[in-house]
Amino acid sequence: RTLASKQAGRFESLFCFAEMTEISEKLAHMKHMPALITATLATASPTQSFIITDIVNMSFESHEARGFLLRYLLNQLVATKNVYVKLKVLQLLTALVERGHIEFKISLSKQTEGIAEASKLVTKEASIASDCSKIRDLAIRLLELLFDDSNDNSRRQPAIAQFQRQGDASSFGGGGSSSS
Repeated sequence: RTLASKQAGRFESLFCFAEMTEISEKLAHMKHMPALITATLATASPTQSFIITDIVNMSFESHEARGFLLRYLLNQLVATKNVYVKLKVLQLLTALVERGHIEFKISLSKQTEGIAEASKLVTKEASIASDCSKIRDLAIRLLELLFDDSNDNSRRQPAIAQFQRQGDASSFGGGGSSSS
C-alpha cells in the first residue's frame, strides 16, 4: 500500500471512531431525556423538586453530561416561544448554577446570549404579561448569579451526598446538635 492509501485508511478509521463516539455519547445521555422533558413541559404546572434535584445531580456525572445539559437547556430557552418552557429552563439553570457542578456555572457564564435575550422579553398579550415579567426577573437574577464571585463554591457536591451528610450528622431521635 502506498503512504496515501494508508493515511486515507487511518482517516476513515478516525472518522468511523468519531461517528461511534458521537452515537455512544448520544445513547449515554438518553437516560437523562425523560427527566429533562418532564422538567421542561409546556404547562403551567411547576417542575417537581425531586426532578430538579435529579437534574442538578446530572451535572456531577461527567464533563460530557454537563455539556449535554447546557446544550439542551440553552436550546430549549432560545428555540421555544412558550413562556412556561422558558420559565422552567431558567429555573433549572438557576438551580444548576446555585447547586450544580462549578464547571456548569463557568461554561454557562460564557454563553449568556439566550439568558440576556430572556431578560428583555416583552409581550403585548395581557394573558402572559405576568409570566414574561417572571422570566425577565429570573433571567436577570441568573445573570447576577453567574457573575457574582462571592457565591462561588468550588467544592460543591451532588445533592444526594449533601443529604446523606446531613443524615449522618443527626442522630435517630433527630435533631442536629446534642450539646449539654
